Amino acid sequence: MDRSGGWGDSLIPNFDLVIFLVTPREVRLQRLRARETAHFCADAVGPGGWRHAETEEFIEWASHYEAGDREGPSLARHQAWLAGLPRPVLRLDGSRPLSELVGEIRRATGFGHTAGA
Repeated sequence: MDRSGGWGDSLIPNFDLVIFLVTPREVRLQRLRARETAHFCADAVGPGGWRHAETEEFIEWASHYEAGDREGPSLARHQAWLAGLPRPVLRLDGSRPLSELVGEIRRATGFGHTAGA
């Protein structure tokens, strides 16, 4: 079963751990808007801007991730893919501060820990 869309499947045997970051819908959409604004500028993505229609279409498409009622990536498809992986999955809440997320990843992987630390 091609749960991931096929990309990266050949790398799965090399995984030690999979990190799955899920961010609440409203936070995720807010971040996507901010990213589009940073990339194209506020005038371009705002009403009347040359990139406004494309940005709104993208945000609308991205807003269906949790529901999974559109073609493309969805939470359910990703959950199914994760369930079939032969490695542990570390699930993280993307609304938490970056420093906390990095700390949790470092603890899970042992990365950056020295003897006696």
